[in-house]
This record gives sequence, C-alpha cells and structure tokens, in this order.
Amino acid sequence: MCVDSVLGIVNRLPFPGRRVWQRCHKAIFATHATRVLSVLIVLILALGSVPASATEQSLAGSFTYLKERGVTVSADSSAAELAEAIRPLLIDDATLARTLRYIADLRADDFGTREAASRELAKLHFPIDSLLVIPSSSVSRSQDLTWRVQQILAVRRPLALEDQLHHALAVIAEKPIPGMVAQLLSTASAVEHGDRQLLATLENALVASASVADKEILRSHLAPKHSVTTQKRATVALASILSGTDDDELEQLLATNDPDLQMAAAKGAALAGNSIGVPVLVSLLESSNTAVRCEAAEVLYACTGKDFGFAGYDDTHHRASSVKRWKQWLNSSKDGERLASAVPPVLAPTGRVIVGIQLKEEPTSDSGRSRGQKNAIERSNVIEFAPSGSIRWHMRSTDLRGGTAIASIPMREGARAIAFGTPEQVPQQSMSIRFFDNSGLGIGSMTGLAGMPALGLTSDGNLMIAAANEVVEVGSAGNLVSRTAFSNFADTIDHFSMILADRVMVVSATSGTVREYSRDGKLLFERNQLSKPVYARRHGDGSLLVAQHAQDAPAIASYDATGQLQWTFSPSNEMGKMNAVAALSNGNALFGSSMGLYEIGHSGSIGSIGSIGSIGGIGGIVRTWINGNVDFIYAD
Repeated sequence: MCVDSVLGIVNRLPFPGRRVWQRCHKAIFATHATRVLSVLIVLILALGSVPASATEQSLAGSFTYLKERGVTVSADSSAAELAEAIRPLLIDDATLARTLRYIADLRADDFGTREAASRELAKLHFPIDSLLVIPSSSVSRSQDLTWRVQQILAVRRPLALEDQLHHALAVIAEKPIPGMVAQLLSTASAVEHGDRQLLATLENALVASASVADKEILRSHLAPKHSVTTQKRATVALASILSGTDDDELEQLLATNDPDLQMAAAKGAALAGNSIGVPVLVSLLESSNTAVRCEAAEVLYACTGKDFGFAGYDDTHHRASSVKRWKQWLNSSKDGERLASAVPPVLAPTGRVIVGIQLKEEPTSDSGRSRGQKNAIERSNVIEFAPSGSIRWHMRSTDLRGGTAIASIPMREGARAIAFGTPEQVPQQSMSIRFFDNSGLGIGSMTGLAGMPALGLTSDGNLMIAAANEVVEVGSAGNLVSRTAFSNFADTIDHFSMILADRVMVVSATSGTVREYSRDGKLLFERNQLSKPVYARRHGDGSLLVAQHAQDAPAIASYDATGQLQWTFSPSNEMGKMNAVAALSNGNALFGSSMGLYEIGHSGSIGSIGSIGSIGGIGGIVRTWINGNVDFIYAD
C-alpha cells in the first residue's frame, strides 16, 4: 500500500478525524498485516459523522424516491395527505382477485384469452411480479406459459413497482396511517413470494398501522383460506395489539398447534415490548422440523440479540448443547430482561445486488477516435440493482477511471469498496481496492495486494477480509478485532460470508469443501466432495446454495437444511461460460456469464432451460436482468 497517498488523504479529513488518526497511526503501521488494512480506517474516518439518525436518513430517502416518481409526500404531510398519496400504490382485494384471474387465463386453451391476459398483466400498475414466479412443482408449465411470463416480466421490469412499494411501506412504518390494514394484508398476499427485505418492511408497516379497531380484520385473516404468509403477518399485528390489553387471547395465539403462527405471535408480542413468547420460541428450537428450528432461532436473535451458537441445521449434539444454554439463560433471566434494549443488527438480506459487467461503450473523446477507436468496445461497469432487478446506481468506466472492477462490497452510508485487476491473472497479479462515497467520489485506496482478497461484512458493521487461509476483522473504529485461520494450510479461501450471528462460511475449491466456523475458528459444519465450489450461501430456512466450477458437475446445486439435493442447474451453450453466482433472498439465484445476468429459479419455476441432476429437480431461467459479460456478483 502507498503510505504517502494514505496520509495525504488523512490530512484532508475534518479535524476530529485527523486527531483520531494521529493518536493511533503508529499502532496501525506496527505490523505488515495491519498496514494492509489501514486504508479501511481512512474510509471510516472520511465518512465523518452523520447529523441525522439512520431512520431519518432512510425516511428522507423514501420521500425523495417517491417524489421523483410523482408521489408528492413529505415529512410534513398529514396522515390524510399520506393516505391519499400512498393508498393507490397498495393492492386491494379486487385488484388481487383480478390479477389472479389474469394469471389463470395464461393457461387457457383459447389463444385470444391468453393474449388478452398477457396484455393486462403487462400494463397492470401494481407490484404483482412475484405472483408470476411462484414456485409450484405440482403445476405444469408449458413452453407458451414460460415464454409469456418471461415477456411480461421483461416489460414490467422498468416500472420498478416493487421499489416504489418498498418506499411507500417504509413511510407507513414510520408515519402510521389509520385504516390501511385491510389493504396492507391484500398487498401481503400479492408479494408473499417477494424478497425478504420487502416482506419485512411490509410487516413493520402493518404493525405500526394496526390498532384495536382492526382486531376483527386481523382475526378474519387467520382463516385457512388465506396463505400462510398472510396469516403470519396478521398474527404479528394482532399479537402486538393484544399485548398488554388481552393476555388471554394472546396466550391462545401462542398455544396454537401451528408453529409458524406461534412464532408470529411471539414476534408480535416482542415488538410491543412483551417477552411472553420467548419461552415458546425456545421450545421450538427442539422442533422436528428443520425449517421451524431455523426460523425460531432467527426470531429469537431478533428479539433478544442472542443466539448461543444455535443453528437449526446442526447435528443433534450441537443443537442440544446450544438449547441447554438457551434454557439456562431463560431460567436465570426475568421477563423484563429478556428482550434486547435496542434492535440488534439484522442478518436478513438487505436486498443489495452489485454486479461488475463489461458493457459496450462508444468512444468518449475525439482522441479515442483518432487512435482508431471507431466502434463501441466493452468496458468495465459496476451497477447496483434492487431485488426487483431495477437499477439503483450505475458507475461507468469513466467513473471507475478505466480500471477493470473484479469485486465490490457496499459499506455504510452508501459508500462502496471496489477491487480492480485483471480477472484472468488473479491471483498472480497485484490487486488494488478503491473506496468511493455515495456520490461516486473516490475517498481512499489500497494497492500492492498480492492476490485477490474476498470481502465481507459482519452483522455489527465490521469489515472482514479473507486472503490466503485466514480472515481478518477490522472494527468500526479502525481497530484490528481478530485474525483467524479458518481452513487447513492446504486450502485457500475462494469465498466467505457471515451467517447467523457468530458464524463464518468458508468455501474452498482446493479441498472441494464448504465449511462453517465459529468466529474463533471452531469447525461447526462441513460439506465435502464438491466439484470445485466457488460460492455458497445459506437461506433463512437453512437450505444451502452452492456454485461449482467443474465441467462434470452442475453449475448450481441447492440442498435443503438436511443435506438432500433439491435442484440443480447447468447453463445451455447459448448462456455462455459461468463467471459468478449469488443467492437472492427470494430463494432464487443470480447466474452471471459471458452473455448476461440471469435469475434462476428452483424446481417448478417458470424457466425450462437447465439440466436435470441425478437427484432432485430442475433449475430454469426466470428472467434476464441485463446482457453483457458479467465479472462478479455481490448479493446480500
């Protein structure tokens, strides 16, 4: 790393940042390992203090987004004004019924009926896209249906209606609007297969808006005719209302035989500051259903800020040890002490998707043309997408100063770290990392890195860098938190990520393994005999998505929480060579190739391109996000 350039950046920082740097730079540069990381401190200091809270900033961003799309609302708008502006963005029962009818008509025998349904779905100005990609292995999907849905999604994507809905829900969550519960529940039914970030925001809006007057509406949505997702959202809101006002009915919700609704009731009570459901959640850690155990652990962490090393997919011995610690804590704590005093860091995906891609660009100057550059050539671009596939921001080659981006990770307050190099020469060639603020302005750099380190974020905002066979964690104040060797000396770390509250997943193509370690390096899980794995990610239900780089193995393999193969996917020749894979929070995967960026769905999704594995189902293309040569994908 160039020390002089770093010090030059630091000298331009605001006064408090310089003082912090001056007090600790000797310790920072004491060892070679920490010298490599010092620019991270520069980034943190350069971001400076933020006058507004994170919630205020987020809300301001939502108001700005909506205003840019013609929805005139502000922090000063009254509840009536907010309702008038935002209500048209939500879905009511009539719109939901009409949408489902159109989707059913896509399977009609009559060609004219299918054509009419396609036209109506393409122009429907509501966020109903997730209804078109519902996974259902029991429903046959003809080539005509597959083609139609892909065309409808391609037309609808530029509308970015899910993004608009997300911002509207974020406003409702912070500025509740009376009388919106029925429409929010209908909206929940329409987006129940959407990304987890959208569903979490919808749940927050529902809980914030619900009042005692909405009890009957919420109770009616607990009926079996409604989807499990809608029942859960209604239960969370109802439990939050009942907490402290009707303990008998709340206890009935917690005593139901349905574990999904038990968890929802416990969560709703916790949101109202009532820990009555915590013992129920602890009991669900011993469920025979792996998905139930995983979700109970996730809800417990969100409520209490603790996890005691529990993972629902661990073996019986590991789970029993963690459950024992949970019960000991439960017996030694009082009701008023069980809930976290502040909301802990949430490990659920935030919906960020960052892609490095080579796009054709015209010559940018007369000098370029004079050198013979007459036609468009491929140049490196970095794009952030929303979960819906719409573009949030785009850094073109000129913004990247002509370098080739080979990795990127988002950081606090919209900043981002982007690594540069030549993909074909990794790890022989030295890499560099540049840091940009939320406006795209460069604010720091690291140079002279041997090989390409993998980057990750911890749940509490620390930055982690994996190189060779160890992971280094850097604290938010720039301090070195830990250095841990997670693999055998024969291994290399090809990918790693934080999972749960205190685990690191390490992928090694050298040994053909995916492993999970505690933060202190203890091996907790291993899946071996894989074919050159280069990526792995856990979903909330404990299922595992693995990308493999071997010609004789499927490019993507999905396993359930018990280790059984669910589905596989291998690209057709037309899709090009696999360059990158990432898991999405809706259960699908992103496949980046030399031809473009594709969303891949599991067995029963609308796509039909793919290969059948020896066990399990078929993966297929759901939709194309963008065409071009993809270099990398980051998704959380």
